[in-house]
Parts: sequence; C-alpha cells; structure tokens
Amino acid sequence: MKCGNKTVQKYTDDFIEKAMQIKDVTEANLLHDYLRGLPTDIRLAVKRRGVMGIEAVMTVADEEDQLIRGERADGGGHTVQQRNTDGPTPMEIDRLSRLYALSHE
Repeated sequence: MKCGNKTVQKYTDDFIEKAMQIKDVTEANLLHDYLRGLPTDIRLAVKRRGVMGIEAVMTVADEEDQLIRGERADGGGHTVQQRNTDGPTPMEIDRLSRLYALSHE
C-alpha cells in the first residue's frame, strides 16, 4: 500500500483500516509496511526525528506532510497549518495496538 497523491492522513486512515483486518502481524511489520508506503521525503523526515512506535510515527508523518504541503501551496512562505481531525482518533490507533497485543498472547 502506497500513499501516492493522498494526504498522509488519508493514507494512515486506509492503512489502519486494512491493518485491523490482519490477524497475525507484528508491530514491527506494521511499522515497516507503513513507513515503506510513505513518500520518500516524509519517510526520511520521520526517521530523522527518531520517533518510536507506530502511533508516534503516524503523528509525525502527518505533521511533516502538512508542513510540506503548506510550503508547496504558498511557495515556501510561512503559514499556520490547521490540523486535520478527520482521521483516526488516538482511541482507534490504540485499538490497533491492542489488537496486535491480543494476537500475541
């Protein structure tokens, strides 16, 4: 699964939806697959920030995407970006983490 022209928020929503359908998957595999689907510039920015855990990676990837899209839209000037709240809530991401934990008990 690749992000393509979608926003990272939309990619994350789609990724979580598909990941919740998988039974035996490790968090490491989820994280690897998620990162692999991100655009290269966002993936590298996430790795530079050194965040750990899928929830933190998803949050940072969304922040980086908003920054990059904002810079492209205004030609590199500074603008305040509004956070997109249409995506998964922390509770939904936590559900994904719990599903992972339950599948490995």
